[in-house]
Amino acid sequence: MSGEDEIDAFFASVVNVIEEKDINKMVKEKKTKKEKKKEKREILREKRKKNRPKEKKKKKKKKKTTIIEVINFLNLMGEKEVSSLAKQIFLSYHYMIKSEVPIQFHFTHLKNNDNFFIQLQNKYSLNTWKVHIHSNDYWDVFPKEKIVVLSPDATEELTELRDDEIYVISALVDRSVSKNLSFYQASLHDLVTKKLPLEKYIKKKKSNVLNVNTVVEILLNYIQNKDWMKVFEKCIPQKKVLCFCHKSSCTENFTNINVNNEENSNEKRFADTNIL
Repeated sequence: MSGEDEIDAFFASVVNVIEEKDINKMVKEKKTKKEKKKEKREILREKRKKNRPKEKKKKKKKKKTTIIEVINFLNLMGEKEVSSLAKQIFLSYHYMIKSEVPIQFHFTHLKNNDNFFIQLQNKYSLNTWKVHIHSNDYWDVFPKEKIVVLSPDATEELTELRDDEIYVISALVDRSVSKNLSFYQASLHDLVTKKLPLEKYIKKKKSNVLNVNTVVEILLNYIQNKDWMKVFEKCIPQKKVLCFCHKSSCTENFTNINVNNEENSNEKRFADTNIL
């Protein structure tokens, strides 16, 4: 090999070494860049996790108590009574939507071609209500073993409200206060009947007749605070009460009560005793 060839070979080897070093350097730099990017991504990911609002635990859906208003005594009422009942049902719905209590509200035996349905629609916009409407009777719609018909003629008192029970309020406005209607109807279908524990907590001036909307208000309030005494003091119009019984003793003076429903105090006609 001549001297020139040796020189060329030497320079070629030097170039190869330099190129190899450059390549290694480039590879290292490339790796370093990738690692840096990866680190940045991880840092950003951690920051996002910290800044991300904590996910709220999914709340369990509260079970809803089912209340039914039965519209199956319209043939026993006159025009004024039907109009009064429509107003009471509207007030019942009004209490329900204002209440924080989870409720399923149903109307049974209500047909869309009935005059009463049309009256609720025209006067109170029934089509906008969040309720379930059934044309059939309640004993054909719901499981009989879960139904509790509220009636003052029942022997057993209603002591508590349960989510797995369905409470029936028969809606009837009648000046003569017809008795036993819902009780007899429930008995014919072998249904459980219970009455509100009014006698245990209050002395009424006359009968234990309350408006449909008052009964609904009582049920909603009891679900919230579980205290019959407080519920009755709040919901029952003072004009109907002789006195409230505190701790099994009853004074002849009225207990101060919060009556916040003027509609109740001005109402002259009351629902059938079957609603209690």
